[in-house]
Amino acid sequence: QDCDVNDMWDGVIIKGNSGLSQTYGSGGNQGVLYLGGSTILNARTGVDVQSGGVLFATNAYFTNCRVGTNFDAYLVPGSPTNPNPSTFNGCTFNCTQALKGYGGAGMQYHTHMDGVCNVGFTGNTFKNDGAYDGSGNPAFGCFGQGYGIYSANCSINIGNVAYTPTSIGSCTSLTYTPNSNIFKDFEYGIYVDEPTSSTNPVNVSTNQFYNVKQCISVNNDANPQIWLNFFRYEDKLPSTDYFSSFGCLAFDYYTGIRLSSCPDFSISNNRLSVYNIVSHSYLINGIWASKCGNTEIGRASCRER
Repeated sequence: QDCDVNDMWDGVIIKGNSGLSQTYGSGGNQGVLYLGGSTILNARTGVDVQSGGVLFATNAYFTNCRVGTNFDAYLVPGSPTNPNPSTFNGCTFNCTQALKGYGGAGMQYHTHMDGVCNVGFTGNTFKNDGAYDGSGNPAFGCFGQGYGIYSANCSINIGNVAYTPTSIGSCTSLTYTPNSNIFKDFEYGIYVDEPTSSTNPVNVSTNQFYNVKQCISVNNDANPQIWLNFFRYEDKLPSTDYFSSFGCLAFDYYTGIRLSSCPDFSISNNRLSVYNIVSHSYLINGIWASKCGNTEIGRASCRER
């Protein structure tokens, strides 16, 4: 925790070496940090994982950090597709208020990754309790609700990586694993930005999203797989008329799955729930796709009211 009540601290740095293999511990090549039940509070970057460093976080809390965790680029020399051993299990990321020293702004990213492979996420909660004021208006402006997970130039498996989609009958028969990652009250829940025509595997499954403007957004990936996710929107949200008054663009309203320039993709067994949306004007898209080619959408991907 920071010592100056009027400022934030720089957080923890895990040193790494991008030129060496990703061994850690006694005699290893990379720095490693174990967080078990720990709290990191009021940091500019809670944990900065430098090239090759390793982080194991279990039941840890990242609270009111501008960036909760950041991963610098690292690909295993000679084996660039090997997964990063870093994992998050049962952790809670939250922003409850405007951050000190940022002019009234809130969090930016709970987790930011650029050029790492398959960091593990299981049973975590990413939320932004300070996103809306007492009147239900965005506390940090039009684009100020931040990102749950931002991933660039990465192979990712976020959720239950062992899940395989199968045909099921209806929305009511959809079930969710007890170890789902949960995302609440963001601009973007999971945002994936790949280089043009990237073939990095992108798999997002068994996650839950509540009142996230853009729940899952993928750009430029060759074949993202998006399975068995749950999206819910409730009447607490500002209407699209409210966002229009700020000059916000239409795609910044509410969308479950947003894809851009993805030549192939598979969307299966996802569920969109719209609850008690009666008193405002809303634009809610289940799936929005632009410049995409061959697709598979089905197996009870559906919407309920």
